[in-house]
Amino acid sequence: ISTAADCGGTVVVNWTANGAGTTLTRTGLSLIDMTTYFVAIRATDLAGNLGPTTTSDGILVDIGPPPAPALVNDGLIPPDADYTASNSSLGGNWSSVFDGSGINRYEYCITTSATGSDCSAGAVRTYTSAGVITSTTASGLTLSNGTMYYWFVRAVDSAGNIGGSARSDGITVDLSAPSVTTVADGAAADIDLQNPITALWANWAASTDSLSGLLRYELC
Repeated sequence: ISTAADCGGTVVVNWTANGAGTTLTRTGLSLIDMTTYFVAIRATDLAGNLGPTTTSDGILVDIGPPPAPALVNDGLIPPDADYTASNSSLGGNWSSVFDGSGINRYEYCITTSATGSDCSAGAVRTYTSAGVITSTTASGLTLSNGTMYYWFVRAVDSAGNIGGSARSDGITVDLSAPSVTTVADGAAADIDLQNPITALWANWAASTDSLSGLLRYELC
């Protein structure tokens, strides 16, 4: 076992008899993080003839977890969303991370806890694989009006190391429509008759919304 083919480089275990078995488990080693190690095998027959050396393609030792995503946004695509009108699905997106052994998957959690303390058990959606993509929509949720939900995202590398999580700033569910308003014909008090044929005027009372606030008026 060494850091180069044919038992070259830094030798961790020199040539050692393994009997007639075709598997190897060697413990008590002191391997170095982010170093590739190779296993070299050769056979000897009963007459003492030494066969050629065959070397594995190498295995990388990776004991360090990947970093947490630098940014997690509420909403399927940037920029970050603050409100949603859905009671059953939420979108999230996050920045990619790099790891020496590669990223196997991202995992996300959706919770009402700002600390993510229930992401392993009890959250609206406990840690779930999103594959290697950096955005996803979680469906089949049961969301409550006026409640803020957070996305927590972490990476798992190809060696199985689980990285720390990063959190979104939260998204609030708003299932309530703005208040009903009244509309008057004319520029001020309501009128029933006019003589211009090229223009119309109207005005209305201000509408209110207690959660997300008013975005715009639309008219027809």
